[in-house]
Parts: sequence; structure tokens; C-alpha cells
Amino acid sequence: MSTDKTQPVQIQTQDISTPIFQIGISRVGWKPTSSSDRGLVMGMRYLWAEYLNCWQWQYYIALDSDSPSSQWTQFDWGWQDDLEPLPTSNSIQVSR
Repeated sequence: MSTDKTQPVQIQTQDISTPIFQIGISRVGWKPTSSSDRGLVMGMRYLWAEYLNCWQWQYYIALDSDSPSSQWTQFDWGWQDDLEPLPTSNSIQVSR
């Protein structure tokens, strides 16, 4: 492997999975757990998921104002495998 820092880094993207959820469109909730948080996807990043030993999408979620965690935070991160799609609604209420 070359250590020449002037050469561009070659990144192979054919192995990157297609994200399931879309920014600003997808409403999601955490799969059945003790929490019933839900909200709107506002961002995403592709990270190494140590617990799965692979790369996976992680989503930045604006929590609905009636989500239990909205009492102390307005946003949360969720791994793709931990989230499920929710029906969309015209009356989305995101906490402010």
C-alpha cells in the first residue's frame, strides 16, 4: 500500500447498501422496545456498527413532541435495523 498522500484515495461504493429511509420524508419509530419514540428522518450517516461487525446507515431523527424522550431531547440517532417505517400523516408534530 502506498503512503503517498498526493494520490487520490480510491473508494469503492458498490458495497454500500441503499438507505431504506429518506431525509425529510420518512417517519420512523423504534422497533418494539420499552420506548415508543418516533419522528421524522432529518439526516443520515454511514458508520461502522460495532455490534453487527459491519457498516450500516444510522439516521438522525427529529422526535415528535409526544415521544417519551422529547421531555429531555429533540433529536436522536437510530440504526437502520432498529427502526421501522410509520405511516405518514399531514399532522406531523416535531418537538421544538
